[in-house]
Amino acid sequence: MAINISFNGATIYKPGAYSKTSIDLGGGFPLSPTGLVAIFGEADAGMPGADEVSIANSVFSPEQLPQIKAKYRSGPIVDACNFLFAPGADGAIPGGAQAVYVYKTNASTQASMNLAGSYGTVKAREHGVGGNRVTLKIVGSGATRTITLNSKRDLLVESATVGGNEVLSVERAADVGITAATVEVDDSKVQLVDDLGTHDFVKSEYATLADLADAISLVSGWSASVPSGQDGRQSPSVLDQIGASSALGSALMIKKDAAEVAEFFANSGIALVEEQAKAGLPSAQAEIALSGGSRGATLAAEITDALSKFEKVRVNAVVPLFSRDASEDVADGATASGSTYTLDGIHQAVKTHLSLMRTVKKKSERQGYLSMKDDYVSCKSKAQELADAGIQLCIQDVRQLDSDGNIKWFQPWAAAAMLAGARGGSPIGQPMTFKYFNMAGIRHTGQAMSTAEQNISLDFDPDLQYDDAIKAGITFWEAPQTRGFRLVVDNTTYGKDGNWVYNRAHVLYAADVLAYDFRNQLESIYVGLKNTVSAAEIKSTCESILGTYLAQGITVSTEDAKNGFKQLVVQINGNTVNISVVVKLVEGIDFVLADITLQRATSVA
Repeated sequence: MAINISFNGATIYKPGAYSKTSIDLGGGFPLSPTGLVAIFGEADAGMPGADEVSIANSVFSPEQLPQIKAKYRSGPIVDACNFLFAPGADGAIPGGAQAVYVYKTNASTQASMNLAGSYGTVKAREHGVGGNRVTLKIVGSGATRTITLNSKRDLLVESATVGGNEVLSVERAADVGITAATVEVDDSKVQLVDDLGTHDFVKSEYATLADLADAISLVSGWSASVPSGQDGRQSPSVLDQIGASSALGSALMIKKDAAEVAEFFANSGIALVEEQAKAGLPSAQAEIALSGGSRGATLAAEITDALSKFEKVRVNAVVPLFSRDASEDVADGATASGSTYTLDGIHQAVKTHLSLMRTVKKKSERQGYLSMKDDYVSCKSKAQELADAGIQLCIQDVRQLDSDGNIKWFQPWAAAAMLAGARGGSPIGQPMTFKYFNMAGIRHTGQAMSTAEQNISLDFDPDLQYDDAIKAGITFWEAPQTRGFRLVVDNTTYGKDGNWVYNRAHVLYAADVLAYDFRNQLESIYVGLKNTVSAAEIKSTCESILGTYLAQGITVSTEDAKNGFKQLVVQINGNTVNISVVVKLVEGIDFVLADITLQRATSVA
């Protein structure tokens, strides 16, 4: 047996120097992404969330506000994104949400038009009533048509002349004994038939028309070519589909009319065509507006569908853009008459979602930012009913600019969005208590949004009823004499006892981030390795990861835990690593208590 050595999984026979590289994991680790927010609500345009292939395709970062507005036009989704990305008016809130996942709940429809002769259906690309402002005009006869799309609202016109291009010539020589020869083009092939037999040419097997023509010309008695002036590099898929047509003794010229029509609509930013004819051109028609586009209603089932899709992505916060029952929003013109959602249903669905995502198997902790527009007594009752450490309940209307630059009052969901954005744009563990927000006004009323300003009746005063609201678990803002609008306390709806984590949203957020990150870091490093790794090595890695939390201000250095943790124990039992550790989690300072002793001034000469 030849002399060899085993090294790094290889058996080596040839003398020489060999190496392997190991990475020292003691240098620290980057924190997992935070500031990830999921929202669901209505918009005036955009594809309904139920029709999105994947929620991962509907995520936006702060610099993508123009794309958000282009897709959704206006409405709660667009406004909420503005609030999420720029929530603060305070140096302690340096940014906003880092990424927002969007689920549009209202089932908007596209305006459409059926073309004459069952040629196809033209649909506006935009979902919603905006598509009703699109017109289609087709002029011309014979070999060409000029198609014009006009978006009247956006003053955008697209036009092109299509048709008339013969791209493939096929002919069967009139040899003795040949009485008939036909060419047929269907969806998948070009078929030649004559008295000697049938020849099929599968279009997908030829990269270009020139390749197809060369192949046809190899068949005895047949010839084909790409006419002069046409591009032989085009795919055979551009050919019009035709029934069996004679090519005996004279060239059969095949066009690409339908492909040119399809290309025009494929490149259009205004409309698309569906179920298009496979050959020829559409009939001419006068300018006609597309119709049938609607904003659409939000059904109760959309709420559960949204939350189901959010299970598939990592987020830190969930914000429903609803503060009332559908019946009240319908009366205010804020949703379509067919909407069926209820606020109780939304709140319970979010609460269930949060509980599910905290389970051992789901392991994706997140917080809910809920809202309610109702009288103060009802809001208190709702907060006490929710009683959840992962939920904050906002109850005040907010005055702000909408996506079109108009100053207006928004329902309390706007405040909830700002709070979620501020959390995502601040250092982890930063309390929102006494932080100033980007608001132009606050108020609390259960009255309809359409109520005239002079007729608004306020039934909660944060300057007088603060203790009552805090004890109920409500999150609210005040307008201090120093001006601006400040969050009074960063509390949750928990309130069952004095738990220092569950009663403060920023503390729970820090705990959630730490648990998620610590778990995922160790999983990515060690799961799948052999248990030849030592407990001491894993412990060293844990120390490095935990050190990152101290540097990030998630944990605090104390006399008994200088590095923000203590009592770290790692054990390896077969295929399982058990880790236990005590961490010193960050808290916000809520109270400053000064004990002042006054003394009388005396003087001795």
